[in-house]
This record gives sequence, C-alpha cells and structure tokens, in this order.
Amino acid sequence: LIVWVGLSISYASKDIGLVLVAAHVLLAYAVSGIAKAFDPTWRSGAALSGLLSTVAHGSKIAAHAAQRPGVALVATWCVILFEITGPMMAMVSPEYGLAFVATAVVFHLCSAILMGLNNFLWAFAAALPSVLWASSRFA
Repeated sequence: LIVWVGLSISYASKDIGLVLVAAHVLLAYAVSGIAKAFDPTWRSGAALSGLLSTVAHGSKIAAHAAQRPGVALVATWCVILFEITGPMMAMVSPEYGLAFVATAVVFHLCSAILMGLNNFLWAFAAALPSVLWASSRFA
C-alpha cells in the first residue's frame, strides 16, 4: 500500500516507501535475533525444543529431531545468527542481499512446514523484494 500510494505521487515517494518497508523487514529480523540471543532459554536450545513440542506450533517429526542432543541447540544458534547478521549482510552487496532473501524464504518455508506458521511465509515473502531493491540501491 505504501509503495502503491508512493507511485501515484512521485518516484521519490516510491523510493521512500520501499526504504521504509525494507527497513521494517530488516529490523524485524534483527530485533527477533537479538531478543533470542539475550534469552537463556533460547540460547540453550530449550525454547525451540519446547516450541516444536507444542500442539499449536509443533510437529511430531520436528519435536523428535529437536529432542536429540545438540540438534535444537545448533538449529537455535543458526536462527539467531541468521536473524542478527542477515540484515547487516543484506546491505553489504546485492549478492549478499540475494543470499539473505533466499535464506529468509527457506527459513519461513521450513517454519510453515514444521510449525504451521503459514502467514509468516507470505507476509515476509511479500516484503522481501524491498530488501533486494534496497540492497541493489544502497550497498
């Protein structure tokens, strides 16, 4: 909506709209990663293991895998590192921006399959092209 309104006003407005959407997306990942990094339950892998074991957001396959020693810990730290470093790397170069977007799509696809978080896949997939645009424009 922001970009559509911006297109009807001027190209400068479109650019501002895309920057705002990209900033929002990158900030969403970074804040989530930082919050997880400060939480001892997430740092230990227990939060992911517990989350995957719930009825609302779990699956038997994912819960079983997360109960194996080290699997939840490694998966958790992969998510934390992706969420913290990904937004910064996306603005280094267009190639890193593309790598960030591709990783984000795979991350949300896995979340949709393993946890039933289907809305996140579509919401972030719709906003991720703004990150590609910003990466090619400002990196």
